[in-house]
Formats: sequence, C-alpha cells, structure tokens
Amino acid sequence: MPGIITREEFVKLARTYVARMLDGICEKEVLLATDWQPHTLRIIAKLSRKDFQRIRFSDLYPALRIIIGHLGTVHIDPEKNAPHNAEFKLYDPYFATLDFQAIPEGASTAP
Repeated sequence: MPGIITREEFVKLARTYVARMLDGICEKEVLLATDWQPHTLRIIAKLSRKDFQRIRFSDLYPALRIIIGHLGTVHIDPEKNAPHNAEFKLYDPYFATLDFQAIPEGASTAP
C-alpha cells in the first residue's frame, strides 16, 4: 500500500537509501546532490574516479536505479496525488552546477 509523504520527506528518504547502499562500498567520500526537475527528482552521487568505475560497471548501479525508481512509485506526493517520479544517477558534467554534499554522519543508521 502506498504511503503519502511530501516531496521533502521523499528526498530525505531516497538520499538515505542511496547513502546506506554506498556506505562502506566506496573507498573515498561520497557526495550527493538533488536535482529538482518539474516531473522528475534525481538523486546524484559524485564519487572518486575509481569508485565511479567500480559502481558504474557493477550490478549495484542498475539496482540503485531500480530501488529509487520503485521507492518513488510506492510513495504518493500529496500535492499531485500521484507517485513521486524519482531516479538515481551518477555524476556527469551536466550536473556540475548542483550542490554536492557529503553523506551526513549516521546516515547509515538512520531509520
């Protein structure tokens, strides 16, 4: 059964899922940004070159894309009365202007 959460709550939830998945897998710091598009919310991870290659060409990347996409479908945006349309991306130059921030301490243990 879908849950109803605001866009801001959904962003926090999606960022936490990504943080949990990448925590302990990447050797270097993981930076996350949120790209707010009119019809799509993107969670973008900026990784070191080595971690990027490791994640990009593994099963983890498509799994994260599926998880974040599915997470959006099971949560309803009360303003639109529709599922959140969300996707996970890895950093590329298109996202250079976004504000990337480190995963907050304790993100891997947040409820």
